[in-house]
Parts: sequence; C-alpha cells; structure tokens
Amino acid sequence: MEISGYGSQPAIYSLQKLVEVTHLNMESRPRLIFADIWGTISTHLTSTALHEEAAVAMYAVDSLRQLSMQFLSREELGVFEFQRRFLAPLETIVSRSTHVEVKELLLSSVEQIIVKYGFEHESTSSGVSADGQRRNHLGTLRSGWRSVLIILGTAGLDKNDSIATQGFKLLQDQIQHCIASCCKGDQANTSDSLLSEHFVDLVNALLLYVSGPRQDLSSKSIDSLLQLSNLLAEGKVPLKSAYRKKSLLASANGGIVATGGGSNELELWWPMLLGLSQTMGDRRNDVRVKGLGTLLGIINKHFFPSPGSSSGKDDGSSPRNGDLQTLQLIFRGVLIPALEFEEMDGNSTSGFAPELLPTKFVHYVTLPPEPGMTSTSNKDEWISTTFENLVDGCISICIRSLEIFGNDLLIEEVLAMLNSCLLSDSGHLAVRGLRRLQQFVTSDLDLKDISEDTWATVSHMLVRVLSVRGLPPTSIPEIEGIPDEQKADFENEHREAMNEFVREQHLFSNRRYIGCNGAMVIGSLLTNENIVKSMGIRWYIFLTSGLGQGIRDWEKAAAIMDSKDRPSDGTPRP
Repeated sequence: MEISGYGSQPAIYSLQKLVEVTHLNMESRPRLIFADIWGTISTHLTSTALHEEAAVAMYAVDSLRQLSMQFLSREELGVFEFQRRFLAPLETIVSRSTHVEVKELLLSSVEQIIVKYGFEHESTSSGVSADGQRRNHLGTLRSGWRSVLIILGTAGLDKNDSIATQGFKLLQDQIQHCIASCCKGDQANTSDSLLSEHFVDLVNALLLYVSGPRQDLSSKSIDSLLQLSNLLAEGKVPLKSAYRKKSLLASANGGIVATGGGSNELELWWPMLLGLSQTMGDRRNDVRVKGLGTLLGIINKHFFPSPGSSSGKDDGSSPRNGDLQTLQLIFRGVLIPALEFEEMDGNSTSGFAPELLPTKFVHYVTLPPEPGMTSTSNKDEWISTTFENLVDGCISICIRSLEIFGNDLLIEEVLAMLNSCLLSDSGHLAVRGLRRLQQFVTSDLDLKDISEDTWATVSHMLVRVLSVRGLPPTSIPEIEGIPDEQKADFENEHREAMNEFVREQHLFSNRRYIGCNGAMVIGSLLTNENIVKSMGIRWYIFLTSGLGQGIRDWEKAAAIMDSKDRPSDGTPRP
C-alpha cells in the first residue's frame, strides 16, 4: 500500500480506508483475533507516521489517536495487556520521528488519552470534565500506562526543547496528582492506581529526564524522585496484589519483611536507587553532586530505624527494609559499582601518575616530574569532584550501622569498595583508595571496633598492593643433563617472559607509584603504637614481612628494567 501525491498535496485515500476498516474490525472481531490483525496494521501506520512528508506523518499519528481512543473505551481483560500492544507504535514514533510537529501532535494525543481514560483529578472528582461533558471511561487505562510513561520519558531525550518541556509537564502532572491523592488519603482504588501498578515505570520515566541533556529538567526530576521516595517510605504506595500475598507470609513473625533478596518493597526501591547511582556517571558535575546527595539522603533517611525505635523494627515511619542485609545489598549493587565511572570519565587524567607520589619521594628507578607538572587534575573530573563524597557517604553509613545495629558487617563492604580502588588500573583511584583506607582504620573507626578479621583483610589488601605482577625469574635455573635444544627453548621462553614483563611495566607504570604509596601507608601503620597493639603480633609480622618481600620484588623489577635499557646486553628492546 503506497502513498503517492499530486503536487504538494499527498493522496491519503488508502490510509483513510485502512483506518475505517480497522474501526469496523475492532468492534466486530474478538480481541485475540483483532490483536493479530493489529500487528500488521500497526506496522504500516508506524512506517507511515515516520514518513518524510510531515503532513502524511501527522495524519497517521492522528489516525492512531482515533483508534486508540476507541480501543481504550473498553475495559482491559485480565493480564492480556492489549492496551500496551495497541499503544506500542507511539513509543517507536516518538523516538524515531524527525518532525517536531509530529511529536507535538503525538504528545497532545497522549494528553487526551490521559484526560479521558486516566485517573480522575481532584478538580473533576464528579467525573465531569472542564467543558461540562461527563467522562464515563476514567480509570480504564491500565497496561497502557506503561506505554504512556515510556513516551513521556523518551520526550526528555529529544533534541528539541519544546518537546522535552511538553513531555515533562505531562509527567509532572501525573506525579503531582498521585502526591495530592496520597496526601488527602484517597486510596479508594489502590489496586487500580498509577502508583500501585506502574510505580517503577514512573521512576524510569523520571530517570530518562535525569540523564537527558537539560540540566534544569534533570534537577527537577531528581526532586520528583525524592518526593516519590517519601511516598514509598510512608507506605502510601500500595503493593500489587501478588506482592501483598507474599508480604503476609513473610511478615507472619511480626518482624522485618525485607531481608536479603526476598524483599517486596525493595523491588520498588531498587530501580530508584540504581537510577540515582547512575547519575554519578553523568558528565555534569552539578547533576552528579545532586544525584549522589539524594541517593545517600534516601538511604540514611529510609533504610535505618527511626530514632527511638528498637533496632530493625518497623515503626511505621521507615520502610520495612531497614536491616543490615538490605544495606549490604545496596552496597554491593548500587554504591560499589559506581566506582567504575572513574575509569569511564573522559576528563580523567589518571594516566598521569607522578602527582600521586608521596611527599619527599626519592626517585631511583623513574625520572622525577618536571616542575609545574604535579597538579594537572581537571576540576571537573570524577575523581576530584565525586570520589571523596561517595566514599565519605559510604563510610558514614557504615559507622551509623555500627552504632545502631552493633554489627560490623558493613565494614567488610567498605573494605571491598576500597579494595576495588586498589585493584584499579587507574592510578588516581588506587592512590586515593589507599589514603582513604589509611584514614578509615586510623581515624574513622574506633580501634575497639576493629576485629582480627578486619585486620586480616586490611593487611592482605596492603600487601597485595606491593606485589609485582608477572615478575619473571632474573635468570634461567641450571638443570643438568638437559639437551642443548631444550636449553635453548628455556632461554627463548625466559627472554620472551622478560620482554612481556617490560612491556607490561611500561603499560601499567602507575603500579610503581601505587606501590610507593602502599609502602608509605604500611610504614605509618607499623610505627603507630596504638595501631600495632590493636592488630596484634600476627598481623604486625605479616605486614613487616610483606613490606620486605615487596621491596625485594621491586628491586628485582628495577634490575630487569635496567638490564633492558642497556644497549650492550645484546637483546632487542621490546
């Protein structure tokens, strides 16, 4: 079916007839059969709505609007989600269309759908619209909400400001309606409410605006996420019926529902927490700071028992996931993975390592940095603007959990986070992690709270920093009685191992500077009497021997590097 035109006016006769036939089949055929027919029709209407001629595309969008209004007037059957399938073409159009006027028409059509089939607003509580006409189909929009929210969220990624603003206004209207309904205690239709059925979709739509190119909308979206978090924490977001059944079983003992992965509410919290953690990868510093502050604020406010309540008990003002297992999940799934954004930072200067050296460092193997080259950090890079705030927030959560729950479980999570820094190929991240590890065990924690297991973890982390990866033996072992041919093979293997080691040392030269800082941190711990008394003789000897072994390994590495730099050794340079 082709659409042709004469002059400047395209002929849309065939498209008109297609819409008429669709209307008739929609009313006369069973829904399962019409769903198959709609698969073919929607494909054609979608391609037509993406037509290079704006007039043709707008007619196709208007046709979809008319068909949608007719289809949504009927109640949805059970879990078939026909509405979602029917409105799916609009999702494709809003993301792929190149005509601004087409997108404006589409968003206006979505607004009409919400007004006629969405949930009733306070100003029209009698079911009568502003123009005096009675609306009999309020609340029939069910699975179609997901498509509507995807469309509104996708508008936030559009290049055109008017499209993004129009979509954000529509989204905000729905959020403010939900907040207003919750504040006045109107939960008569909780099973059909937008918050009950599509809370996660609502959060995802806001997160699209957070990641969008407009900083003002990103900031407002983070504020809206904070409002939704308060509603969720106050128990004003009703769980789905399936969740409620599981919740009754899980809460039979009268304790906390959310333990580990069996949380019902956590299924609603998790997309919000994970989405806010993604803001730490944003290139805009203001968005990173606000997103991180909001994330840490939500965790501190809603994932701990409120003051005056018994630890771990639900008192009605905190969500029922204020327990250590949930906080541990948040560390592992939300906070620790955020460190990956440093290595993805396009502004990072982590490949330049001399500025990371300890003060008064004496250069033996490497050349000292030139004057003026020790402070090249970009003020907008992730490591300078976000890392300290992230680690400080995590340590604050750890200390608070230690005080409230009397358990050092989160100390291991903080150490896991710092260990991720130490193992990073980013020189800045590793050295910052070392310095923060030293501060954590010497200042942030009380020595009485540091167990032997914690000292074991810290000691192994520090000794691992001193290790030299892939260090080959300096010479070939003498083996009597082997043939000359096999001996030559050993020599070739050894030469190749030496060359590979030199290449790796050039590629990961930051490890030398990380090792220097590691030696400094170990030395500061071993010379502190209180620290030595707390760790005990076992880990004191372990660190001392590890430091000595690390120095010997680096001396061997220096000898290998020096031998490869001599032109008289007869071996080709790598």
